[in-house]
Amino acid sequence: MTDNTKKEPNKVREKRPYVAAALLAAALSFFVFLYAPLEIYFTNKVEFWFDFPMMIRIDLPLFFISTAVILGVLLLAHVIHKNVYRILFLAGSIFYFALYMEGTFFSNFLPKSDGRHIDWAALSSHRLISVGIYVFLAAVIVALILIFKYQKTEEVLKYGLGGLSLVLLITLVTVGIRNNGFAKKEVAAVTKAGEFEFSSTQNVIVFLIDAVDASAFERVLANHPEYRENFKDFTYFSNMLSGYTQTNNSVPHMVSGVWDEGKENYLDYRERAFDESPLFDRLIRENYRIGFYDDCVPAECAKVYKFQNIKHASSGRRPELKSFVKNQLELVGYRYAPFDLKRFCIIDNINAEFKSVGDEITDFASGEGENSKAGQLYDYHNDAFWSDLSGYGMRLCTRDAWPPEHMETPCFRWYHIEGGHVPFIYDENMNITDEGSYEQNIAASMMMADSLTRILKTERVYDNSVIIITADHGFSEEDIVEDRNHPIFMVKGMNEFHKTMQTSDAPVSFEDLQEMFIRLMDGAGAEEAFDWHEGDARDRDCYVYYNAPLWTNVKHVQHGHAGDRSTLERVQ
Repeated sequence: MTDNTKKEPNKVREKRPYVAAALLAAALSFFVFLYAPLEIYFTNKVEFWFDFPMMIRIDLPLFFISTAVILGVLLLAHVIHKNVYRILFLAGSIFYFALYMEGTFFSNFLPKSDGRHIDWAALSSHRLISVGIYVFLAAVIVALILIFKYQKTEEVLKYGLGGLSLVLLITLVTVGIRNNGFAKKEVAAVTKAGEFEFSSTQNVIVFLIDAVDASAFERVLANHPEYRENFKDFTYFSNMLSGYTQTNNSVPHMVSGVWDEGKENYLDYRERAFDESPLFDRLIRENYRIGFYDDCVPAECAKVYKFQNIKHASSGRRPELKSFVKNQLELVGYRYAPFDLKRFCIIDNINAEFKSVGDEITDFASGEGENSKAGQLYDYHNDAFWSDLSGYGMRLCTRDAWPPEHMETPCFRWYHIEGGHVPFIYDENMNITDEGSYEQNIAASMMMADSLTRILKTERVYDNSVIIITADHGFSEEDIVEDRNHPIFMVKGMNEFHKTMQTSDAPVSFEDLQEMFIRLMDGAGAEEAFDWHEGDARDRDCYVYYNAPLWTNVKHVQHGHAGDRSTLERVQ
């Protein structure tokens, strides 16, 4: 009896490492494969084409596999020698808590991963912070061991691992519910159907070039005087103010005039904007063939399925598994990994990097010519659109005429291209290069705009076309967020002709676009489309999007010129 009593505590102590090892394995796997990727997804849901049901089918098995592997390594280490196990357990615990601290408290110091060159040497202070986290945690654990011995320290770490993981799980579920992150995404497939079909009666064409700042365009214009000849029938509005500094809000606002004041979920706002759009209501009422070549469409809005090229994808996309896992780990690593590993975790374009296979798009039209594009997804990248544009131009002399009903029916075309968006990978002749600049990307975009107008002239539909060349927002090469509300804006009305490009400094705004569209469709010229004229004084509302720590749009009033930050007042 005495011998059994003495041996019982030893048996208990021998079981403890296995429980602690299992907790560490599960905690690390939970953090890397469930908490971190899902938290990133829930808080940036609009940026990803995939949804939670698809993610969980991949990430849950990875969680179990990772847990089993880590546990196996720890148990093997324990068999080899208890000190080997202890070293691995303590190192794993330090790594777990360091991941949490790095991504939770210090990720706001990281630059945007948007394709531009990152000067890692200039971020050396972050390296000191990152190293400091690990030194601090190691020092705490050493102190605990010296004071309480290893066994008690392992107990403390075990409860710390379990407790923090439980808190993170509750946080994850809360964020997911608040952002409707668990829902399956509806899929609105933006196809190329009717991409270059126009009407002999009336066309309204919007060529949206992403992130082209008016001030930068004016510098490009000075170096390319031929633009004044190429776009001689246009009026350039040099004092246009965009409503928002980011695409996600700008596009819904441009097509509707509806403001996102931060009082509702973004997806609900986007759906409401398309539903309440006076522009779309008129186009549908007057039986326009609407081609909306832009990914910023709400899949939940019934109105968008009346557009010629928007179709419901019955089963959506499937991920390319290897690419998906790799890029998900890179996203997690950029935010949570130690500083010197972050440079290996760069993703320039989320939707381009997270590849998909087996796109299943059903119930699409089929046929010849432009109709054959009905099952091809639209790609907004400059080189992809340039390929479409060039290919169409080459076929002009040989293709069959459009069906008669297309020629008689008025058309609306909205093209959204990459334009001046980072990374700057194009030269001014649309060649991909490692030494592209912002102004070269603008020049390449204007070359595409010119090519589009030449096609319209060749097709003899230029005269009867309203053409708007614009950006969704401006751009700041210095990353000054308040300096992104000054986009390029050029307009040509139907049967409007000039000897040279006109310039107007009227204080106009994206808030005026709905009335502008109506007037242009009714035959007004560019200057007649706005109530405001050069020399007028006007306060104009806009929103500026702030990243960390706000992550929100903040209301401002522009009292002066759209490109003058000194007259921009924050009012919210």
